[in-house]
Amino acid sequence: LQLKRSDPGLSFFPFVLTSLDGTRLFGACLTFYEELQESSLDDVWKKLDRSDPFPKETEKIYTPKCIGVISRLPIYSILRSWLNELYHKTFVGPSPLPIERYIYNLIVEVPLPVQGGPS
Repeated sequence: LQLKRSDPGLSFFPFVLTSLDGTRLFGACLTFYEELQESSLDDVWKKLDRSDPFPKETEKIYTPKCIGVISRLPIYSILRSWLNELYHKTFVGPSPLPIERYIYNLIVEVPLPVQGGPS
């Protein structure tokens, strides 16, 4: 767990998972930071069996969170756009829908790109 004293913003990273038979899966993750509440910070330090090195009175502490998706296609720009949209719709301000609805939309309702590109 890497706590930060300021919010470093969003970071995106793609990756490839390769099975023993050479089959590839393409993944993408979006990491963001949320402000850690004081009660949560106390719990973290207890679990780590450490004293609190951060002043509690004035300083905000941020903790990382990550959302990710895996695809059979290397469509990183689409995955990045979708993760950014998911982040802004569900983690920034009140969300009109639960996060599961957005995931359902991607998995069930959005068609895959046409193989070989548009003709």
